Amino acid sequence: MDVPEASSAAGQRMQVQFDAVDAAARALPNQVAALGQTRQTLTARSVPAEWLGQVPGSQTAATGHAGNIAESVRQLTAAGGRLDNIIGGMQATSTGTRAFDDAKTKKQQEQNQQLAQVEYPPGQRDKALAVLKEIEAKNPISVAAVARNQLEEVMWLRNFESGQIGDHYDKDVRELLGKPPTDANLLELARTETEFWYSGRGSYLGMTMGPDWRYGYLLSSRADWLTELTPALREDAQHRIFPMSP
Repeated sequence: MDVPEASSAAGQRMQVQFDAVDAAARALPNQVAALGQTRQTLTARSVPAEWLGQVPGSQTAATGHAGNIAESVRQLTAAGGRLDNIIGGMQATSTGTRAFDDAKTKKQQEQNQQLAQVEYPPGQRDKALAVLKEIEAKNPISVAAVARNQLEEVMWLRNFESGQIGDHYDKDVRELLGKPPTDANLLELARTETEFWYSGRGSYLGMTMGPDWRYGYLLSSRADWLTELTPALREDAQHRIFPMSP
């Protein structure tokens, strides 16, 4: 999972937590209302002492009954108050945490955007692939076709540490990319691309590989590319790449 996907997944999990807290806060007022209804029911069951007339012990029973109801009402009132406090606390926590996370997310996005603008122009590896495909469409048997096959193998990098590789393919080596993928042309691409990565337009990742490695990788990519061609196109390619072959 790359960074954007991981950030999106984390954001979704956080949103689920916010939604759960909000749902709980919305449900609690129903419990407060239920407590209020119970309190009203208990209050309605108070029995005036005179209703019992001269029944022995009626005054004591009435007093005890009234006391029990009063205590229950007090407890229900206190419970309702505690729930009100919980509701307020949950809502304040959810609102405050959401605002804090939103602010952090916005700041991180701004930092990422600034970093991308300062270090690496956006979409350069994607642009490089688009340039290679454009040239290959006009010249199926070309250095671009081999380079495209190579680039697609490492597209998991996307535009990370891509420098200005798209501009390099588009402006610096477009003519070379349109030539047949002979050993000499692939060697020239390896040389010019290594110079590019070591220039101010490259990146640290590109500087970790030298021309010999690039040339060897291009030769391997060419071998894979040839096996993917139709028999007729493969025969034509072999004659262009290896003129002396039968």
